[in-house]
Amino acid sequence: GSMKIVEAGEQLLRFERAHDGQRQLCSFNLSERPAPFRGSGSNLIATGECSSEALGAFSAVIEDLG
Repeated sequence: GSMKIVEAGEQLLRFERAHDGQRQLCSFNLSERPAPFRGSGSNLIATGECSSEALGAFSAVIEDLG
């Protein structure tokens, strides 16, 4: 499959994975403070504090984009 880095600022690491028509967006907050965050799909896996407005310190979410 393919991987594309998504620009997200200095707190977040975001990348999109795609294979056989399926896409997932992986978002990781690598900082000690909450980061502004807006989801793009339905959550498959989340760890730490995740809301519709912020991704908590050292939290992560993997979303299904279809």
